[in-house]
Amino acid sequence: MKNNVRLWLGVAVGTMGAVAHAQTASNATIYGRINTTVESQKVTGLDRTTVLQNNASRWGIRGTEDLGGGMKALFQLESGFNSDTGGFTNNFGQGTSPALFNRESFVGLSGGFGTVRAGRITSPVYFASADYVSMHNHDTGTSSDALFNFFATGVNNNNSITYKTPSFGGADVEVAYSLAAGFLQINPNGFNELPGSNNQRNFQVAVNWVGGPLHLGGGYAQMKDRSGLPATPEVKDETTVIRALYEMGLITVGGYYERSKFDFGPGARRSRNNIRLAGMYTMGASEFHLNVGIADDFSGLPSSGAKQATVAYNYNLSKRTKVYAFYTQVDEDSNGTFYVSGTPGSKFSSLALGVRHNF
Repeated sequence: MKNNVRLWLGVAVGTMGAVAHAQTASNATIYGRINTTVESQKVTGLDRTTVLQNNASRWGIRGTEDLGGGMKALFQLESGFNSDTGGFTNNFGQGTSPALFNRESFVGLSGGFGTVRAGRITSPVYFASADYVSMHNHDTGTSSDALFNFFATGVNNNNSITYKTPSFGGADVEVAYSLAAGFLQINPNGFNELPGSNNQRNFQVAVNWVGGPLHLGGGYAQMKDRSGLPATPEVKDETTVIRALYEMGLITVGGYYERSKFDFGPGARRSRNNIRLAGMYTMGASEFHLNVGIADDFSGLPSSGAKQATVAYNYNLSKRTKVYAFYTQVDEDSNGTFYVSGTPGSKFSSLALGVRHNF
């Protein structure tokens, strides 16, 4: 533990020094978000608890360098941390290596041809759908979208290469592919994936279009995974999603429709529909939010769907700081075990009061 602490401190100090030097040669900035709530949470079958909840707090470094001729070099390094304890989130990446920049870690080039990035990158399809319509708390914490198919998109995907087109008529397209880069070892039965390694291959295409108050988007994603053993079937999850958002003065409404396919095991490939609607009404510094999602039954599994609803209020103290409150609830149908606790028909709810500050 002491060695890990020394390593993290050493990396952080070295990074700060590198940033100070980089600012003399390129446009580099430090940014972040601290987002914390006090919540009263309840899961079916368990006692109600009061907790201090981190909501995807993070800090990072990003920058660009003008290379001339309309071309730029760019990079981003982003680390998630627990605002309630100060510790890192998702400490480990491949194998047992500490993952300091566990959210984003990429380098790239941009120009008239578009933008190319390589590294650990957040899912473009997720950004174009679930994240885009989550207006009350940036799809973080206990009120985040519990029904979206993250099995197909991933969230922060390792070993990714992406290409984003220039904007044309308000639209752009981004293609991403995550390479299978798990660590393999030879055993008497063939190749075996080491614990903690990432042997997934993810393909995504995301489209976004903005035409005044109307925003349209969506995409397709698939995730393939294999254990490394020749006799083990490959698992593939897929999702296709379309999204719309419309701004009408003080009112903003949005939503998405998702069609997914999941591999539950050999011979158990199941499909599911998922719909989410979100609305925001602004009045001065106040925002009033309503967010509702409904997931259909999985094919061949009656009463396996779920519903989620969130009511929220935000008060913006400044452009960077807000206080907020919300109530969120996820209800599984009588045979549902996919979304809450693994126990059929479970329910999760939380009443929260929080502060969010961007820097």
